[in-house]
Amino acid sequence: AFGENVAWLAEQGLHGVAPNGSLGEYQTLTYEERDRVVETAVANAPEGFTVMPGVGAYGAIEARRHARFAKDAGCQAVMCLPPNAYRADDRAVLEHYAMVASAGLPVTAYNNPIDTKVDLRPEL
Repeated sequence: AFGENVAWLAEQGLHGVAPNGSLGEYQTLTYEERDRVVETAVANAPEGFTVMPGVGAYGAIEARRHARFAKDAGCQAVMCLPPNAYRADDRAVLEHYAMVASAGLPVTAYNNPIDTKVDLRPEL
């Protein structure tokens, strides 16, 4: 059903999807389930349609793992929360995003301070 939804959204003129974000309940999914969501989105996305999955995780190593999977699956970018297992300071936030970016895809910083207790201020 998710694959059909991706195809339908593209037919309606949407330019992309961002699966595995906060509203996608990423926290409740296993690695295998998250991977399957990404694979399904990519498999049903027409040429030129962006799949930018959320790679949010408790820490950078886990988030980078999801970003590497996204790259290997054919995604064009990823969306990433700051670390959310603790209230990270600016240095930790920048290190987190640098590690995720090392997977080789563009990273969109996802600011959700209610969820993460970290506010991604413009000066970051």
